[in-house]
Amino acid sequence: MNNNPLSTGAPDLPFDIDNCFRKLSLIGQRVTYPKNQIISSPNPVCDNCFAVLSGQVIGFEYTSTGTEIDFVMRDKNMLILETELLLGTPMELYFKTTKDSELVSIDREALIRAMKEDFEITMLVTFSLAKKFDHSLNENRKTILYSTMWRLCDLLKRLANEYGKTYDGKIMIAEKISQQMMGNLLHINRITVVRHINELKTAGLIEQINGYYCIRDIKLLDAFRDGLDSPQRK
Repeated sequence: MNNNPLSTGAPDLPFDIDNCFRKLSLIGQRVTYPKNQIISSPNPVCDNCFAVLSGQVIGFEYTSTGTEIDFVMRDKNMLILETELLLGTPMELYFKTTKDSELVSIDREALIRAMKEDFEITMLVTFSLAKKFDHSLNENRKTILYSTMWRLCDLLKRLANEYGKTYDGKIMIAEKISQQMMGNLLHINRITVVRHINELKTAGLIEQINGYYCIRDIKLLDAFRDGLDSPQRK
């Protein structure tokens, strides 16, 4: 999935991302968290950002009824809360691990010092911020212009790009993504996701194997998505 600002869509990064995260591990505090551990809560002041060395972290909010609404996923070699740390803006989301994870906690002084002293770190942070802005802009545009089925197909393709592995002639999304998570990421209800998933299965475009979604033919999924009418564009 293109949640990683530095994974896909930027093939010619002017820095070595693995080396950058090794450098970040030296300027902050390495911390290991178990699965389902909250690492950060909403706060008017952001004291630290995080670099993900391994595992996965999600950002979410609670509704008034206590329902968890997930907004972002952050995987290996991704930054968390660098925007809030650098700009001094409030932290609006909770962040918690979805797997056993190793992170680096970095305070503002250490991050700014590293950016001043190391051009690669500056480029890493710059690209991370730019890609997050680009992703946010595109997601807002898709929400306004495209139907929920189009957006679900688009999400499945992005998940395949990020986590896809070849399996029996298909593309298996090697990450278990719940229908509730898909709905949260797309800002649509789970009932709509379930209905669209069933329609895609009936059309022979996707299937589930041991809880993992498989795309039978990515070109056929593309063609199906691109053939959908968007009511907002009529």
